[in-house]
Amino acid sequence: MGGGKKVGRANELLKPDEIIDQVDFRSIAASPLPYNVKLEDVQSFFAQHGKVDSVRLPKHVSDKRHFCGTALVEFSEEEEANGVMEKKLSFAGVDLEMKPKKEFDTEREAKKEAYEKSNTKKHGHAKKERASISTKESAIGHDEKLQDLEMIKLQELNQILKDTKNRLAGRREAIFEGLMQSMQGEDDTKQVKIFEQTLSPEQREVFLN
Repeated sequence: MGGGKKVGRANELLKPDEIIDQVDFRSIAASPLPYNVKLEDVQSFFAQHGKVDSVRLPKHVSDKRHFCGTALVEFSEEEEANGVMEKKLSFAGVDLEMKPKKEFDTEREAKKEAYEKSNTKKHGHAKKERASISTKESAIGHDEKLQDLEMIKLQELNQILKDTKNRLAGRREAIFEGLMQSMQGEDDTKQVKIFEQTLSPEQREVFLN
């Protein structure tokens, strides 16, 4: 009975970080590419220079709707990626700048942090401006209410003075008519006596003012 050959594992399983590193080492970042470029066109272009495993077109940091202009191209071998970066290539009539994907990732992370910091400041300023405007509007509204109240009080006071004046005028007219009847046909001395005897001090004040 022949003994079978013990077969061991040819390669140990790689850790996730090691797999990512391997993918990064055989990936390049190529730019500038047209913003409306198609993924299949980029893949066809780089397939002329090596075996392409995948192509990605990342979105812009500040606008997730649009392509950022840099394509990430993964080759099957690290040597192929390095060989392509040494070449002078042009796409759509424009010379390409090619660098390792890791460099692109570092630059993109820095841009992302700067954008987020700038955006946070803008939101903070906008909130302060809105709060300031709201405070000013409240102060203006308060002043307008005070002005309205003062106007209403002034109108009410004017009406009270007018009513008082009308009442005094009516009383003066009634007093005058009574005096005229009492003093009719009397001489000046007699009229003065009638005036003093007929009217109380308050009535004299109303009549003379």
